[in-house]
Amino acid sequence: MSEHAAEPRGGNTMDEPAIDLERLRRLSADVIGNMQQLRTLLDARAAALEECREALEGYATQLKTESEQLSAHERELCERYESREGELAAREKSCADQEQAYGSKQEQLAARETGVQTAERSLSEREGAISTREQSTAQREHKVAAVEKQIESQSAELAAKTQAISEETARLSKLDAEVRSASATISARSDELNQKLAKFAADQEAAAKQKSELAGQAQQISEQKAALTQLAAQTAQDRQEVAKQMAEIRFLREACEARKREVDAAAESVASLQKQLESELKQLAESANAPAMRFVETQQPAGSGAAPGAGGLPQPPDAKPRGSAERFQKLCRDAKRKAIGS
Repeated sequence: MSEHAAEPRGGNTMDEPAIDLERLRRLSADVIGNMQQLRTLLDARAAALEECREALEGYATQLKTESEQLSAHERELCERYESREGELAAREKSCADQEQAYGSKQEQLAARETGVQTAERSLSEREGAISTREQSTAQREHKVAAVEKQIESQSAELAAKTQAISEETARLSKLDAEVRSASATISARSDELNQKLAKFAADQEAAAKQKSELAGQAQQISEQKAALTQLAAQTAQDRQEVAKQMAEIRFLREACEARKREVDAAAESVASLQKQLESELKQLAESANAPAMRFVETQQPAGSGAAPGAGGLPQPPDAKPRGSAERFQKLCRDAKRKAIGS
């Protein structure tokens, strides 16, 4: 080429080759190599897109499974919470009924205690009256005894006074009959008092038994109240756990939505990269066809007296499409790593 360039332009041009076959061969080899690289890039892009699609589908399936599990867990927690609320309401109602029954029993016991106190006061009054009558009878008996002793000591002296003694004896007999009648009345009243005392003792025993029963019921109610308090604390703790789990569920939902947005962004990035690849492929095809077109336009017929200059041959392919392909391949690798890492 240097020898041909050193010859004068007006010399014989028939010995010069019309086409630089070696350069055309190298250009064709470069075009074929670029097309092979382009095909490799397209295959790599298709494989990367397929892996991204599979990863996105797997992640979508995983998100759907996690959402279903979260929904099932949420329904289970709601059902458990409602059942516990129903049990608590039933126990509260039972406790209220028992408290009402305990109040009515306390009122009955108070009424019985009032009746017992009234009976005690009545018995005390009757005992006082009986004691008064017994004292009066004792005084009368003492008087009778004194009179009898006086009669016995003065029997000789009272012989003349038989009539008076007979009258006095009649009076004493009448008084003795009254005393006997009073004694019988006192005995009857004593029996009645004993019966009332026995009845009072039985009432006191029944009242003591009812008090012990009420004390046992009060203890049971206290135990039930403690159990209800413990159940209320457990319910409050369960409510806190449910609130915590609901917060976790909301956090997981937000995380799922964030991951979904990242996947959508990755899909949009892949779509934009695909569009960019198509545009660069189009530019690459145009740049591959441009040298041949320029070569055809600049080629002159033999014998025209003009030697083919450097501008008449196809220029080497531009390195811009190759750099764009390498940049696209790098972006595909970054998108793939990002999708797998999500």
